[in-house]
Amino acid sequence: MAGHIDPLRNYGAARHGRPVTDGGASETAGQGGATSFRYRAFISYAHDDKASGDWLHRALETYRIPAALIGTQGDFGPVPARLRPIFRDREELTAAADLGDELQEALAASAALIVICSPHAAASHWVNEEILAFKRLGRADRIFPLVVAGEPGSAAPGEECFPPALKFDLAADGTLSDVAAEPVAADVRESGDGRENAKLKLIAGLLGVGFDQLRQREAEAQRRRLRRILAVATAAVLVFAGLSAAAVWFALDAAQQRDAAAAAQAQAVSERDRAEKNLALGVDAARTLVWDLTSGVDSSEGVQQRVLVRIQRKAQDLLAKLTDGQDTGAAGEYQRVWSLIHSSRALMDAGASEDALTDAEAAVAGAKRLVAAEPGNADYQEALSAALLLTADLQLESSDLDGAEASLTEALKLREALAAGAPANSAYKLALSNVHARFGQLDLARGDDAGGLKEYKIARDIDLDLVKAEPQNLEFVVHLGSSQVNVGDCLFEADDFDGALETYNAALTISDGLVRRFPDNVRYLRDLSIGHERIALVKQAKDDLDGALASFEASLALTERLVDSDPGNSEYQRDLSIGNASIGDVYAAKGDYDAALKRYAYSNEIMQRLVDADPQQTDFQIDLAAGHSSAGDVKVLKGDLKGAMESYDYAARIERRAAARYPGSPLFAYWLTATLEKIGETQVKLENRDAARAAVSEALAIAERLVEETPTDGAYQRLATRLRETLAGLTQ
Repeated sequence: MAGHIDPLRNYGAARHGRPVTDGGASETAGQGGATSFRYRAFISYAHDDKASGDWLHRALETYRIPAALIGTQGDFGPVPARLRPIFRDREELTAAADLGDELQEALAASAALIVICSPHAAASHWVNEEILAFKRLGRADRIFPLVVAGEPGSAAPGEECFPPALKFDLAADGTLSDVAAEPVAADVRESGDGRENAKLKLIAGLLGVGFDQLRQREAEAQRRRLRRILAVATAAVLVFAGLSAAAVWFALDAAQQRDAAAAAQAQAVSERDRAEKNLALGVDAARTLVWDLTSGVDSSEGVQQRVLVRIQRKAQDLLAKLTDGQDTGAAGEYQRVWSLIHSSRALMDAGASEDALTDAEAAVAGAKRLVAAEPGNADYQEALSAALLLTADLQLESSDLDGAEASLTEALKLREALAAGAPANSAYKLALSNVHARFGQLDLARGDDAGGLKEYKIARDIDLDLVKAEPQNLEFVVHLGSSQVNVGDCLFEADDFDGALETYNAALTISDGLVRRFPDNVRYLRDLSIGHERIALVKQAKDDLDGALASFEASLALTERLVDSDPGNSEYQRDLSIGNASIGDVYAAKGDYDAALKRYAYSNEIMQRLVDADPQQTDFQIDLAAGHSSAGDVKVLKGDLKGAMESYDYAARIERRAAARYPGSPLFAYWLTATLEKIGETQVKLENRDAARAAVSEALAIAERLVEETPTDGAYQRLATRLRETLAGLTQ
């Protein structure tokens, strides 16, 4: 796929250098049981980071562990129902005369140590001493850093955020050695993991579970809660947004009144600054609440798409109305642009493409006003390029290729200028890679395969340079893997099988390395599974059937791991079905028809369960039709013509329903004609010429309609010609 994947490190696994189990945290920690520790964790922080300490203490003690995890086995025992109590030294300590003794007792009574890392913490004597004391208890592997400011390992004055005791291991005598500890931290900042993901990473480490496992269970729990409260969610959003916007309005009004008073001009400037900050907070608060609602629910869970769209639209409209006529300034416009970008993405994810495009275009218009007013502002240029890229995605989705080209051309110009003006800025280079990848999509959509390959190679070269410069940057590594796949797909389509195999193997090496490092990361596992599948397809095309079978089996083994981790996940079940069907194809090519039919039968059994569970999901039905059609082909080869007819008839019934449901889609109709043609051929072999003529006549009628609707498509014309010739032979 074009574009980058946003990787999330598995906090527990990365810290301890071991696989993460499916279980959770425990009543026990270290060598002792629950009774060994009074506190789940001890929070260490500098006085200047009190706000972060307050937030984290509240977030951990109020966090509801997903019910599906409670009681399961984690790295440190059964997962508890709650993460409490949490010790916070500035609140829990009394005014004892001997503060050191009381701190030592609290540390000894804590199962884990959380260090809030910032330049203040790095300079704090007490934070450093608390880390040392905890390490001397023999629990260095239960220390969890949380970055709130600064940079780990920075040489810039005042930027280092790790205290010395965090960066080095202890020597045998309990003093700090010169052996680097290399701690892995969660990062609450938007440039890092973000506050919510950082919190979940930290909780996963405390519980001893995989981050992805916790995030998945958390998402499931949120969906259940959201289904119960969605009836009042719209009102809640509007009230929240209204209060936020009203606060903005009052602040702006106060600023305007003070602007009018020359004697209070200095105060007016202060109030205007405060108003702009209030606007940013108000917009972000309303946007975040809407984003959380819409990204946590989808139509397949029983929530109508139109409800999600209405929540987005009303929140945006109310904010617009309440600030109408107010001079929000550049800061307000900048916040509004990003609010529209986030809104557009949420709507796009919900399938509301038209509404998403409306917001994306509004974001482009707002960003252009900012850039026109301040052409040299890099933040405004980046916001404009992000809005243009999002607009291009939506235009590509709707096949507005000319519009996509215009948006991408403008985005490319901006991102080339940003990258040239700040050659050391890797984020600008990564963004430039994304634009070239989108141009690759555009060229392929226009049938320009050579152009698509060229653009994908440009994107890959940028990613190679980024990884060469920062080989430990996971985002760059994952992005490079995606770029290698894009190039490999183009080479495969061009029948350059050797080139495709080499490129796919490069992508597979990246995926394999990620899975070895993060064995419970389901995204990386699935990427690795698909990587083996791509290689299998190339080997199959090269007639290396044994090699193809081995690669398909490797892919299927990974898919089975995913299914075991989440049996109810329909995506994994579908992968399992397709994987078995692919192996069936190889067995059929090898002439082992019984083995092929066995695989097809298992594949169809899985897909039938998916269809029964979700009859409205057309993709499942088409997969099921393809499986029965493949089984029919093998039965013909075995001479079981009646069995073949049963399989073909079943496939045709499914395809007729899909074609009737989506009359504007030529793909379903085209597949139906292929199955009908097979039915005609099989009926001829069974000497049922009337039935054969009926099937071919139905297929011809569909093909002629396709030719009429798309007269320039040569494939439809050739299909219609062939069917006419077949029908003529049957009428003689």
